[in-house]
Amino acid sequence: MLRLLFLTGIFLALSGFSNNSEKTHLPTQLNQEIKDAYENGQAILLYYVDPKDNRTETYSDWFAYFEEFKAAEGTDFYIQAIDHQELTRLVSGSESVEEFSLFIKAGYPSFLHPDIILEPQVYGAVANIYSGNVVSDMDRAFMPGEVRLLEKEIKGRPRGGEPPLDIPLRLYINIGIIITSGLLHSGIRVIS
Repeated sequence: MLRLLFLTGIFLALSGFSNNSEKTHLPTQLNQEIKDAYENGQAILLYYVDPKDNRTETYSDWFAYFEEFKAAEGTDFYIQAIDHQELTRLVSGSESVEEFSLFIKAGYPSFLHPDIILEPQVYGAVANIYSGNVVSDMDRAFMPGEVRLLEKEIKGRPRGGEPPLDIPLRLYINIGIIITSGLLHSGIRVIS
């Protein structure tokens, strides 16, 4: 009987170590490469630029900054063009946004720049946040607006660590510790 109690206590303590937190996913309509990048913890830049504007000076400036960013941070970011319909599935209130850059990374805030990016510091500010670097006052000045993604809030591991313990996990651990320590302190030999 005591052996059963001891094994139950161990089971309760150890069963709490499985990750019971709900795993969040990007909406199912997105292509698999975007989902894979998200699941692998890669930073993601989804953008749309109207192709009919490609002969303007503004477009040329955007394109130069965008290419600079891809050259500097391209391996750390999964970068893909998407359409408005995909954006509206991801971000509430984005129906009126024409051109945009949406930055996503599991466990970090998501940012939406609701136009083409004409300040290269915007890319650098988000890259600093997603890489865990110190965020300067200049970064804060160029930070795009933080947005909450639709369907489920995207949650990942906190920066640099394991997911926080949730209440049921703590409860299991405490029950296991109480049962185990009670058996050990009673002087009963639990393992033969």
